Amino acid sequence: MTWNSSRVPAGLAAVVVAFGLAVAPLPREGILTSELQDALHAIGFAVFTFVLLHAIERSAPATRRWTHLGLALAFALALAVGTEGIQKFTPRDSDPFDFARDLLGIAIGTAAAAVPWVRTLPARTLLVVAAVIGTGAALSPLYSTLRALDARQARFPVLHDFEEAWERLFLATRGGDLRFDSEGHARLTLIEGNYPALIVREFPSDWSGYDRLSFRIAAEGDVPTDVAIRVDDVLHDGTYHDRFQTRVRVDAEWRDVTIPLRAIREGPRDRHLDLSAVKTVVLFGTPNTPRPLVLRVDDLRLE
Repeated sequence: MTWNSSRVPAGLAAVVVAFGLAVAPLPREGILTSELQDALHAIGFAVFTFVLLHAIERSAPATRRWTHLGLALAFALALAVGTEGIQKFTPRDSDPFDFARDLLGIAIGTAAAAVPWVRTLPARTLLVVAAVIGTGAALSPLYSTLRALDARQARFPVLHDFEEAWERLFLATRGGDLRFDSEGHARLTLIEGNYPALIVREFPSDWSGYDRLSFRIAAEGDVPTDVAIRVDDVLHDGTYHDRFQTRVRVDAEWRDVTIPLRAIREGPRDRHLDLSAVKTVVLFGTPNTPRPLVLRVDDLRLE
C-alpha cells in the first residue's frame, strides 16, 4: 500500500475516534476529574499531532514534504474545531477554553516533532524548551488541584479557615460574591436570587467519627436576620425533605454555631443522612434575607 492510499483510512480512523470522544458523555462531577479531562485535551492533541507529523515527515515524497506537513497541521486544526463545534449539538458543553487547550496541544506536538528537522543547536533547544513549557502549562492546573486536595486532606477535620488561596477551588457561590478578608475570614456578599449561597464541596466525605459541625458567623448590614445552612449526602434526591436544613440567626457580633451531627443524620424525613458519604454544605440566604447582606464566616470544621 502506498503512502497516499494508507493515509486515508488512518485519517478516517482519527476522525472517528476524535469525534467519538467529543460526543461521549463524560463524568465531570469531581474537580479532579474535570481537571484531568481538561489536561487530556492538550496532551491528546499533542500526541496526535506529533505522531501525524512524524509519520508524514518520514513517508511523504521529499519534493512535497512541506506541503503535506502543512496539510497535516490544517487537518489537526480542523479536527480541533470540529470536535468542539459538534458538542453544540450534544449534551456536552462546547467550551472555548477546551479549544484553546487543543491549540496548545497542537503547538506542543508540532514543536516536539520539529526538533529533528532543524540543524542548529539553538533552534533545537528553543523547540525543546517550547514543548516543555507548553506541557507544563497544560498540566499545571491538574498539579495545582492535586496539591490542593492533599492540603485539604491533611487539614481535615478543618473544612475551611478561609486563609489559603487553594481553598477557593472548593468554594462556589450562587447569586453572591466571595472574598477572603485580610483578617483571615471569608466575606460572603448575598446579592441576588431567592437563595444566594456559598457552596462548600469536595471535602473528605466520612464524618462518622465526629460529633458536631461548627463555624463562626457575623453579618454587616440590616441585622439581625436569618440565613440557612443545609447538608446533603450522595443519596440526596434534590427535594427539600431529603436533606438536613436549619436556620441560623446572624448579628453584627461574631457568633459560634454548633450543629450536632446527630441532628444532621436525622435531617431527611424518610431516612437517615449517610454521615460516611457527606457531599455538600450550603450556607444561603432565604427570600426574606435582606439584599445585599455581607456575611463574615470563619473556622468551618468538624469536632
